[in-house]
Amino acid sequence: MWALAGIVPAAWLAVFAGTLATGRTLETITRDLGMSSGQGLARVILPYLVAAVLLIPVGYLLGRRAPNAVALPGVVLLVLGVAVTAFAPGATVLTVARVLTGLGAGALVGTAAALVVGVAPATRTVLAVVAGVGAVLAAVFGVVLGGLFTTQLSFRTGFLFGLVLGLGVGLATAAVAIAGLVRRAPRPVAPAPTWPA
Repeated sequence: MWALAGIVPAAWLAVFAGTLATGRTLETITRDLGMSSGQGLARVILPYLVAAVLLIPVGYLLGRRAPNAVALPGVVLLVLGVAVTAFAPGATVLTVARVLTGLGAGALVGTAAALVVGVAPATRTVLAVVAGVGAVLAAVFGVVLGGLFTTQLSFRTGFLFGLVLGLGVGLATAAVAIAGLVRRAPRPVAPAPTWPA
């Protein structure tokens, strides 16, 4: 249950990072980096989607047994991908960054789904609704905030904002993982008292 507090928000950030590069932001990326609209789709959207779709089942299967062991590398890949996207000098580096972002996103979304499915039936529906609504809001915020940042400043600003969010979510996920390990650590058994003969 503890892991949900860190991993589900990380999955929301993964969705946010995916939709951040759509709409007005995608148009600006393609123009600023000298790509056509078709190249923008092939180098910005598809790398993220393909990587995420491939990693969701892996995240789900492995995340059921060791959620933190999957989520922490997922957060690292996600944050790294967003950071490289923010500073990408050209289309090739941007494509690699979007693959990294998608790999992290797939691992996180799969793990979050496994955790939600694995809770007791009494709370599963509520958690599924909360996780789903959060994902939808994250997707909408990605499009809207990405467009606003792009219009007012540059497409890179939205990804820098995502990087700040990612660092915060990454720290929270790590803190929750450490707290879970501490709670599960075996307690030392007190030695049995010895009585004088």
